Amino acid sequence: MDFYEYWIGRDIDLENIWEIFDEGKGYIEKYKAREAYMLRLHFDGYSSDLPLFDHEAILKTIKGLFHDLKKECLTESEYDHFGPIFLYDVNRGSSILTFLAELKPLVMFALGLAAAILWKWEELEGKNLDNLSKKIDIIKKLYPHASDLDVQNFIKALTFIGRNKVIERLAQQGLKKIEVSKSIFKGKKTRKWLKFNKKE
Repeated sequence: MDFYEYWIGRDIDLENIWEIFDEGKGYIEKYKAREAYMLRLHFDGYSSDLPLFDHEAILKTIKGLFHDLKKECLTESEYDHFGPIFLYDVNRGSSILTFLAELKPLVMFALGLAAAILWKWEELEGKNLDNLSKKIDIIKKLYPHASDLDVQNFIKALTFIGRNKVIERLAQQGLKKIEVSKSIFKGKKTRKWLKFNKKE
């Protein structure tokens, strides 16, 4: 994607986009055959009188990070089994993006993202979180019921996500809260969430 394709839609291969969509119907069927949970990302600092200029960059960042985390942190069979993350909703009034994905990769992604973002916020504020014990403390705080195996998986996810430069961009765009639904998505938004908030 070049500058003008992103900003004004010049030279977008529209036929190719629809051909790719048609070829991907298997992913829709795969989604329908799985149990999905919701991920909500709350962004701050948006003005209601302006368009969402960054929505394409954020959407691609989330899809790309989720895919790469699955590839790096799951077994090959799990990678093949679990589907991608899908955009469900954009709430313009409150700048909330809602996604749907299966539970195991979604929890790993959300906790890894929350810990890495918290790590990045601390770093941007001049604090140092390089040692492992501080990372474990963050995970235990975000997910107090985590087993040792969970912590190992989340450390792997945190390490993978945390080394991506785009994490700083998400922090700078005002990502302030990450939520994962506690129940399976069945066509209605849930009221029960695991919440990971930025300290005010």
